[in-house]
Amino acid sequence: MRYASNTAVSEDRSRAEIEQMLMKYGADEFGYITRATEAMIGFQYKGIRVQMTVPLPSSTDKRFHETPTGRQVRSDNKAFDAWQKEIRRRWRSLCLVIKAMLVGVDDGVMTFEQAFMPYMVLGNGQTVAHYFLPGIQKAIKLGTGLGSMKQLAMLP
Repeated sequence: MRYASNTAVSEDRSRAEIEQMLMKYGADEFGYITRATEAMIGFQYKGIRVQMTVPLPSSTDKRFHETPTGRQVRSDNKAFDAWQKEIRRRWRSLCLVIKAMLVGVDDGVMTFEQAFMPYMVLGNGQTVAHYFLPGIQKAIKLGTGLGSMKQLAMLP
């Protein structure tokens, strides 16, 4: 079973919870954007800009218009409800991830930078993950590994 698959918590409430948590832990800016295919939150913590994105499913996705067995077609209202349920679930998932990271930071398990590094925004507007992942994936595929800091510094 997927996390929060039966949540009744609205996406607005999840966003508000995320914002409250971040502000409680010291973030001094918060914002969000919702697009058809993704939702994005951004915040700033001690001068560090952070951006996290969660992919959103299309309302036309087959899984919302058919029952799980695929034998029956859902009405438009039922399909919309199923899609909204998945949107709520994804926001709850993002909320849980952020909460876990902040608890880890608060308990000294990791630093803020260690927890949120993939989501930190670089000067070019990309996150650290978007900048480094293609090079990391290429090194893994080629079997060269990431054995030295010199190799890592050359990515991508």
